Order: sequence, then structure tokens, then C-alpha cells
Amino acid sequence: MALPVGTGGSAVFAVSAVGPAPMQLLGCPIKWSRKSPSTLNTQGDISLTDFSQYGIADAQTMTVESSEHERFSTYETVFRVVERVDGQPLLTSALTPENGGPTLSATVQLATRS
Repeated sequence: MALPVGTGGSAVFAVSAVGPAPMQLLGCPIKWSRKSPSTLNTQGDISLTDFSQYGIADAQTMTVESSEHERFSTYETVFRVVERVDGQPLLTSALTPENGGPTLSATVQLATRS
């Protein structure tokens, strides 16, 4: 990926030369997800998302349990952690400004490309 600038250009990805830093795309941090489509050049393989517009509900208190009996013969303890969490976008549809400008959304996806 590159950003054309006049007769030259520059790379879109930027990584800090001083220690580890998150990868960025045009100044926005890149977050990798297993939930996006695995096929390149399809809609949704790249999304620009404002995660401050995403709500998360914690449906129950997290519980942690342990059992010494499950793997008694190997001197191991087994732990089980249960938590019910759900999330969804706070905006259910795109917003249209009163002045008639382009619609606004918390998530924008690239269309299918060839």
C-alpha cells in the first residue's frame, strides 16, 4: 500500500524507529481481528472503526473455579473461568447531517476490489 504524493510517494504503514510501537495506517492504529474476512480484496477485509462508539455489556460477574481432582495423577490443578460478555455498535445506522453532507458512521469498510 502506498500514498501517492506528486511524482513520488510514501509508504502508508508507519512504525516507530525508537522501540516497539503499534503499527499505524495514516496515523490510525491498526488492530488485527480474526473476525474479518480471510479473503483479501473482499468487502470488510479492511475497516476503519471508532471503537469509542462500540458498547460492551458485562452480563454476569466473572467466576473462577479450580479443581485438584481432574488431573490428580499428574499433580496439576485445572482452572475454569466463566464470563458472559456481549457487544454491539452504539449507532444502529449511518447518520445524515442536517446540512446534507455525506453520511457519517462509526465504521467504514472498503468495498470489494479487483
